Amino acid sequence: MIRNLIQAVGLRNPSILSAAVRRPNGGLLVTVGDHRRHWGDTPLTNSTPTHMNVPIALGDKPWGSIEVRFRPLIRFKYQGLIGGSLAPLLIFIASAGTLSFFFYLSSVLRASGKENSGVVPHRVRDTLNTVMEGVLLLDKDERIALANDAFAKTVGVPAEALRGRRASELCYARAELQGKGDAFPWSRAIAEGVPQRGSLLRLRFGHEAARNVSVNSTSILGDDGVCRGALATFDDLTPVEDRNAKLHRLLKQLKLAQKRTRRQKVQLFKAKAEAEASNSAKSEFLANVSHEIRTPMNSILGMTEATLDMEPSPGQRECLEIVKTSADSLLSIINDILDLGKIEAGKFELDPAPFQVVDIIGGALKTLALRAHQKGLELVLDLDPDVPIGLIGDDVRLRQILINLAGNAIKFTEAGEVVIAVRPEAHDGPEPLLHFTVSDTGVGIAPDKLRSIFDPFTQGDNSITRRFGGTGLGLTISARLVAMMGGRIWVESEAGRGSLFHFTAKFKRDISNVPARKSDGLESIFNNLPILLVDDNRSAREVVTRVLRQMGLKPTTVDGAAPARDELRRAAAAGSSYPLVMIDAVMPDTDGFALARQIADEAVLAGPIIFMLPSANLSDDLMRIRGMDNAFYLAKPVLPSELRKVLATAVGHDPAASDVDAGLEKGGAGLSTSVERPTRLHTLLVDDNAFNQKVGVQKLTKMGHKVTVVSGGMEALAAMEAARFDIVFMDLHMRDIDGLEATRRIRQREAGTGVHTPVIAMTARAMKEDRDLCLASGMDDFVSKPIRDADLLRAIQAVAPRSSCVVPIEPPRNAAPPSRDTTRWLERVGGNAKLLAELVTSFRADCPLLLAEIDDSILKNDPGTLCRAAHTLKSMLLFFEATTASEAAIRLETMGRNSDVSGSPETFAKLSVEVEGLLSELASLTGADLP
Repeated sequence: MIRNLIQAVGLRNPSILSAAVRRPNGGLLVTVGDHRRHWGDTPLTNSTPTHMNVPIALGDKPWGSIEVRFRPLIRFKYQGLIGGSLAPLLIFIASAGTLSFFFYLSSVLRASGKENSGVVPHRVRDTLNTVMEGVLLLDKDERIALANDAFAKTVGVPAEALRGRRASELCYARAELQGKGDAFPWSRAIAEGVPQRGSLLRLRFGHEAARNVSVNSTSILGDDGVCRGALATFDDLTPVEDRNAKLHRLLKQLKLAQKRTRRQKVQLFKAKAEAEASNSAKSEFLANVSHEIRTPMNSILGMTEATLDMEPSPGQRECLEIVKTSADSLLSIINDILDLGKIEAGKFELDPAPFQVVDIIGGALKTLALRAHQKGLELVLDLDPDVPIGLIGDDVRLRQILINLAGNAIKFTEAGEVVIAVRPEAHDGPEPLLHFTVSDTGVGIAPDKLRSIFDPFTQGDNSITRRFGGTGLGLTISARLVAMMGGRIWVESEAGRGSLFHFTAKFKRDISNVPARKSDGLESIFNNLPILLVDDNRSAREVVTRVLRQMGLKPTTVDGAAPARDELRRAAAAGSSYPLVMIDAVMPDTDGFALARQIADEAVLAGPIIFMLPSANLSDDLMRIRGMDNAFYLAKPVLPSELRKVLATAVGHDPAASDVDAGLEKGGAGLSTSVERPTRLHTLLVDDNAFNQKVGVQKLTKMGHKVTVVSGGMEALAAMEAARFDIVFMDLHMRDIDGLEATRRIRQREAGTGVHTPVIAMTARAMKEDRDLCLASGMDDFVSKPIRDADLLRAIQAVAPRSSCVVPIEPPRNAAPPSRDTTRWLERVGGNAKLLAELVTSFRADCPLLLAEIDDSILKNDPGTLCRAAHTLKSMLLFFEATTASEAAIRLETMGRNSDVSGSPETFAKLSVEVEGLLSELASLTGADLP
């Protein structure tokens, strides 16, 4: 740094002939210009008007010296001082430091001559005013010859007013120094000729507080070595001390903050431990509540279902059905409370898995279709074609949200429609965001209730609970689930004008779950194929029309039976008849089935293919469609995939490859569906509760399985030593060893044998942790109490393929071959032989009464009674596939509806003959004829 400084000063100042830095041993470290020629070979220890030597020390040791050779001065008055040596002095002060400046000032004073020693040149004063520290130039009597502006500003006295005053007479805070000149650093510098560094003084300036200053002093010597005065610099330490004090305060505050932080950290750890303990206690409480409530609920529901299967009297059946309905409602409330408790306890986690949106939404709405149909509501699914097919997420909880929102919409809507729409809000990235809406035309929500509608146990109106039932937990749980899915939920509503619920949910795209689009050849068949859609609901028309257009068809829509007939006649007259007609089964003016019959009756040649769209898969509608030729059945709400399948079947495009599901039925010959015979399993039921044993035995026996019952884990192990079982149903909590330990011992026995007996937990513990414990212990599946038939059947089907001891159920031996193929009848009642027997008995009892009522209405010319009685008899006949008899009943029903009974006696005679033959055939059936 010194090297660069010397070079910069020497090269930039014309008054300097040469400069150098010399080591104490005489060697030159840095030179500028021809220093050896200008300076000479012998180093000078004293400064002259043309030679300046400034010694440099580090600590107490000499380090070297700075040598500067100036051009000779022309004269030594003010002009010589200005034109000669003061210009390099300014540069040197700014660069070489205070100590060099002292020596340089001494040489300047010596060069000015004795006659100028009492006068301070203006150039010196201007130079000192550029220094930030306070500077005093004192004579040998310690009087102030010059004070720079910085010192004058510090003491608050003009610089001119300070000249001539003794430096020791200034206002010092330390009184003991007053009048003791030898105590001041400049006094020692004058007296001893030794520089004084870092002396501390305390000055008081006017009314301000005293300030601490650090004083550096050095003597000024003439050419003769006699002290001429002193130079003192004052560095105000107060700002530094203030900053230090502030820093000290900040450090103190930091230490206090650190102390508080440590204390808060300890409190947080303590609170965290308490919260975890509280959550653990809450989880255990929920698990215990679940177990204690579900155990008696299992008995209530199980025994109620068992009693309903025992052919109770009508009054008893009504009471039992009320009990079952109430128990189902109570169980739903319990499940909601447990779900909410798990969420608030932080024990609830989503279980993502691959799924297809259409399947989940369609399945959820199919479960609600019957409720909507019973209230006369239109249930519509509006699925945007841009919605991704394959996703990864918790499909079970998505289904729960949809059922909660759509179920509420159905509950609070007396007339109109419920529309479920799905749109992609962001579907291009790896995490699609879907936007779901559920709208209804129901009672709506008051504006002041919209904010609290998602709070627990809150409903829009206190009267809602009394009128419609419910606890208000469904929306709360839905809101929590939506938040866990990375979305939000909100509602738009107006009292009396219906509600519109929105929610968004984020999923991951499942590329492996996107089926490859195969060309099934339907595009060429559907290309602009005309189809007439008859539906009185505008939303349903718009949704189905959009789907039909996406499939390539050319739909025309009308809103009722009368405009449908007009359109068909217009098209026929124009020579462009409709090959396909899709009819809503329930319309206000004319029944859809009646319209279909009229279309079939008016057709000159082969009529159009008719698709019936009832709002639910009711058995009465199913029987009516079976009696119609060239007609198909597709239950609402219409799913695009199902619509494509039924259209493919209708146009004869490889129906087998269309994979038409059981919900698709064809009239006339119908679509036969294979019914697999059930597999009989040897099961072991392990439970120490007598009621649970009876319920389990009743359900498993009803499914056709053989059941062995034991009351504890040790008995189960002993039973498995004595016999081999296909499936073990294991309770968790028992008196000897629990189900988890019993399962672990079973797996230990099976180790290395190649045998694996499926174990299914049957427990009232319904928490996710309980399921995880069961699976971790070696169990294969988990069914929570109260046990539902569907859950039990699912679990059995999931593990039964692993069973090595499967015995098919054999038909009863020595059974006489049935006189009529009753397999199709059994299919229509879901395989329930007991229900089929009841229907046969009911038909044999009611049919003669209906025939007598029809005969009486013809004699009395009562078309209303004729229509009603014929309609009822027709539905029964269609079930038993009595085609000729059902056609006669349909003609009588039409006569009664049209108030024209002419020709009815002949039709009734034909009907009577056919019905008597059917009754005789049914009377000859035995119990073995009804499988």
